Amino acid sequence: MKCLSCGGQNSSQESYFLCDYCGAENVRPEYFEDKSAEALNSENLTPYKKQGIRSFNRKKFTEASHELDKYLTINSYDSEAWIFFALSEAELLKASNVDEKLLLISDALSSAKKNSKDKELINNSEVVLSSKILTNVFDAANVYFRNSSKRFTGSGNGRREANKAVEIITKSLEFPNHQSPARINLLFFGLRILSTIQKRYKIKISTIPEHSSKEIYRKHLGLYVEQIEELYKHDASKIIIDETLLKKGVDEMLFLKKNLPFLKKSSSNRQANSGTRGNLKEKKKNGYFYTFLKWNIILLIIGFIIQLGTDY
Repeated sequence: MKCLSCGGQNSSQESYFLCDYCGAENVRPEYFEDKSAEALNSENLTPYKKQGIRSFNRKKFTEASHELDKYLTINSYDSEAWIFFALSEAELLKASNVDEKLLLISDALSSAKKNSKDKELINNSEVVLSSKILTNVFDAANVYFRNSSKRFTGSGNGRREANKAVEIITKSLEFPNHQSPARINLLFFGLRILSTIQKRYKIKISTIPEHSSKEIYRKHLGLYVEQIEELYKHDASKIIIDETLLKKGVDEMLFLKKNLPFLKKSSSNRQANSGTRGNLKEKKKNGYFYTFLKWNIILLIIGFIIQLGTDY
């Protein structure tokens, strides 16, 4: 089975599995196909739910959302319908509706959890939703960030659009932290935007005091750093993070080194090692000098003794 995040081939045939290569949590597409088939074959299926799930299977997500919304106004305890409604809304998420969709998805997931005893369904739904939301939010945030750059180039403004980009990134990261390259990409994109805000608008984010009107930037930064640090503890995620760092430009890398603890530690270790190597070189150099001096003294003494013998 191929990983839906990195494309790596995995041997697992389970409906849920961790990728051997990138560590991402995966749910086989067949899982929700089977769930929808079960729902459509159930007795007493109402027309709205039936049409909603059929539309979902046909990838007509607007229709699916519309029909399931009608059904859920009457049957708000159906966790399965809430899940398919949330999955439909996640597919429809884009820059122009991101706030509305994130709220709808969050409420739908909460309602599903409240009314379901099927832990596997909830977990698998969260994995799929998290991946889809993070991917679509990345695209939406990129729209705002590009608009910010255009406005900054044209008039020196664009801060509002940059603020919106990090705001929706932070909202999306509130969904369960399922380990995935999509989350890593979004976290580093958030840090890139913060780095740009700091440079463009002369804001030193890490030292913003509490209760300042700009304190929100420091909170965004803290969340991104915290999640990257947590992901860095896992070997598969660590590889992806290290590869991501290799692609960063000079300005962005300086920002990351000042704010990511594991990079600070790495930098300190390099400095310590550099100092140690310098001390070793100095000691080696001094050793050569003292050896040279010692042999010269010995030769002088031997020469003096030989001279004394000749005189006598």
